[in-house]
Amino acid sequence: SWTLDQVSDLFYDIEEIDNDGHFLGSLLLYMASDKKMEIVDGQQRMTTFFLLLFALYDKLKDTDKSKAIERISTLLFVIDPNDLSDDVTISEPRLETGKRDKKLFKAIIKGEDYSIYKDGRRKSHKNLTNTLEFFNNKLQEIQNNKGLDGIVSFTQKVIKSEFIVMTAEKQSDKLLLFKTINARGLDLTKGDL
Repeated sequence: SWTLDQVSDLFYDIEEIDNDGHFLGSLLLYMASDKKMEIVDGQQRMTTFFLLLFALYDKLKDTDKSKAIERISTLLFVIDPNDLSDDVTISEPRLETGKRDKKLFKAIIKGEDYSIYKDGRRKSHKNLTNTLEFFNNKLQEIQNNKGLDGIVSFTQKVIKSEFIVMTAEKQSDKLLLFKTINARGLDLTKGDL
């Protein structure tokens, strides 16, 4: 659902910090029966963050910045410790989106030709690909101005960024916690913000 307004805010917030990580907000998680963590609240931020990580990975993958590439890979992919190949994109992405965007998002993160999965009628597909294009353009600007070291420096800011993570213990707690986080109290005014 995030449009370029929210995406650019995230990018510039990270870019403008010194060497500390950016606070990305909260994530509400629930351990599903298949031992996978379900994101109850924070899907937009996490999906956008993964697209940023992929754009960084894609920018650095054919360079000598192996330490940065390896760190990003561990965040993006579930890497089999027994697989010694250098191609991490054969691994599965750590994040799986909902059914509507699943194939497109997975193809993007694995560096595949995602155009075959893009449905121009779906706003979410347009948002995903516009976000990736925005990140690619911004990273190219950084590289043009500061070289690959500028990309690595920005990568460091990204990987130092943090979420506050809350975990619902029971299925019944998911909705209650979501409502409590998102629907309680008064809306903040511009002055409050």
